[in-house]
Amino acid sequence: MALLTQKYRLDLVTKPISNASDLDISPLTLQFAQRPTPEEIISGLPLLTHETAVLGVCEDGVPLLLDLHNPSPGALLVIGHELTTPLNLLEVVHQSLWMANDPQFLQLFLVSDKAFSASHPVERWINPHHRDLEQTLIQLSDVTNARQQGKLRGPSIVLLIEDLEWVLRADPEAIWALEYLLHYGPNQKIWPIVATTLENETIRLRWLRRFKTLIWAADLSLETKQKFSLPTHPFSTTLPASSCFSLMSKGQWLHIWVPER
Repeated sequence: MALLTQKYRLDLVTKPISNASDLDISPLTLQFAQRPTPEEIISGLPLLTHETAVLGVCEDGVPLLLDLHNPSPGALLVIGHELTTPLNLLEVVHQSLWMANDPQFLQLFLVSDKAFSASHPVERWINPHHRDLEQTLIQLSDVTNARQQGKLRGPSIVLLIEDLEWVLRADPEAIWALEYLLHYGPNQKIWPIVATTLENETIRLRWLRRFKTLIWAADLSLETKQKFSLPTHPFSTTLPASSCFSLMSKGQWLHIWVPER
């Protein structure tokens, strides 16, 4: 899997710290640093291209970016003990995408049970409890198929689903459509990014294998961490566990934390 990071340095420290190097953001430093907002991270980048999402901030204090033109990471599943935890990361992705895009470059579908009026022309709210969810999944699988055959081109599409369980309760055609998107979507610039817990046995046994990139929250139980051989997040004792995540890239664990929402 290709490394998701483009390295741009940010100064996270809001108060001067004696003998602290800008190149060394340690856990001790973070105790005295205020986490930036997504807006501050994006404004601190020399350049944030269209079709790029911020996932979080790495141990060395640089943002971890997802390039929607590079399909290597594949579909992303964000896993937490409580569902509110992966939603912290999804919200950062959401904010970073609509801050730097317009409909020419991006379409953003947000599957959420919190109704809202889309405030940005790139985004559309999908109600998970109506046929809207099934129709969207089938529509996007059709778009993926058309792009594979060279019949259609268009902007990147990001499908943010705030709970995988909603899809599992949908009709079989919609579930098949999601599986199709997980396998083929990123190669056609169609990106499922999904939040879940591990309470459902079906998710543990079937769906973890269908996502290419798994992002694990630090708030997971010790039993879960041992079962899946998850590392200890280096900042989980200095930052809220619900803000700390780990993922595997090129055979190495990357540890990130998310900004203040």
